[in-house]
Amino acid sequence: MAYASLLPLTQTLQQILHSDEQCQVLHQTEEQIGRSLLEKVRFFLSFLEDHSQKNIETIRCLEGRIRMAAYEAEDIIETQIDISDQIVSESKNNCEKCMEFRRHNLAKKCRNLQKVIQDLDSISEQVVNMKERNDVEILPPRNTFPAGSSKFDSSKNNDMVGFDDDLMHLLNSKSSQLLGWEALYHFHTSAWTTISQEYNVQKMLTDLLDSTSNIENLAEKLYKYLKGKRYRIVLDDMWDTKAWDEVQWLFPDDNNGSRIILTTRLADVAVYAGSSIAIHHLSLSPEKSWNLLQQTVFGEECCPCELEEIGKQIAKNCKGLPLALVVIGGLLYKCKRTHDYWMYIKQNVNSAVSGTDDQFMEILLLSYNHLPYHLRACFLYMAVFPEDYQIRKSELTKLWVAEGFIKPDRSKSLEAVAEKYVEDLLDRNMILAHERSYTGKIKVCSIHDLMRDL
Repeated sequence: MAYASLLPLTQTLQQILHSDEQCQVLHQTEEQIGRSLLEKVRFFLSFLEDHSQKNIETIRCLEGRIRMAAYEAEDIIETQIDISDQIVSESKNNCEKCMEFRRHNLAKKCRNLQKVIQDLDSISEQVVNMKERNDVEILPPRNTFPAGSSKFDSSKNNDMVGFDDDLMHLLNSKSSQLLGWEALYHFHTSAWTTISQEYNVQKMLTDLLDSTSNIENLAEKLYKYLKGKRYRIVLDDMWDTKAWDEVQWLFPDDNNGSRIILTTRLADVAVYAGSSIAIHHLSLSPEKSWNLLQQTVFGEECCPCELEEIGKQIAKNCKGLPLALVVIGGLLYKCKRTHDYWMYIKQNVNSAVSGTDDQFMEILLLSYNHLPYHLRACFLYMAVFPEDYQIRKSELTKLWVAEGFIKPDRSKSLEAVAEKYVEDLLDRNMILAHERSYTGKIKVCSIHDLMRDL
């Protein structure tokens, strides 16, 4: 990422140009080159922060060139820092040999950095030409809200939105088989576990036992605890028939109205586990899609009349997929609420769903492409964690800081800025909150496995 490579280069240049020890060994030519390079780097940081692109492919090409130039400059500078540190130490003893080596190395370093600056100048010219051709558009500022507006905190609301009818259909199933539902008050106990692609049987059992407040002897304890009781179990997001084979024997079938709900995105898994039971396909209607989108963007407020029709079209084009609606809702929440900007998002969603067979991923990609540049590297970094891994915020922010992803702010520590990045990604529904402190600050977060795939 260009932005992520420019940030640490900026910090390195600032440290060199403001360090008394380093300045003592900087030649005047080096200092001029350093300040010129810092000016170029700041230009590109400002450009990436303040602009969004119409011509995505052209910008990606530019980003690649910026990134390579930044890496090359940092390699040159870091090599020279090592040499300079040695010179500072040995020049105190008037080491003529060191000073001669210093002069010999200076010319080569300056030539290399001048080449990097020329590359950046060439990219700058291309950026200016793009602006003149209107390939680059300045979008309305983000994070501008009407006075008194408030965000509906989806992380604190665990209601199932839009599937009320589906839920009651499954709950009131008359089948004597386990895989189904009954009315909620009908059950003595309930449990929930998420399966996912990389499932772990022990984790599945632990989740179920935790849900039923029994945590010893896993399989035997679970079976004995459920035996004779009317229970409902949710096995969420199953990807493999083998996972069903591993656990199905743990659920006693006493023909007493107990139910197992299995959710999956794979039809063959549903058929395999459900045998003769009809598969129930979940999808939000256009009306419920709009309700979910509206709730994500406005919370308890009402959508302005001038945005309602556009909003309904955006919701419709999300094809009834809750995650797509929530993620696009996070994008709309963070942007300025104007007719022109919502129309711009609507056109982009239309393009996403009509331009590829993998419409769902294209919608998620649209939201990623509209992330501010300072958040992109932070979001992409989440993929280093395993699927369904619960990440402590304190650990995550330290890693971001160590990687150089955080832009310094004179009024805040780097850790405090990183915490703000976490909250911003949460507001955009790009990450999920699992645990908060009593003051409401996020403590543990994760990323949805589809966002991780993206």
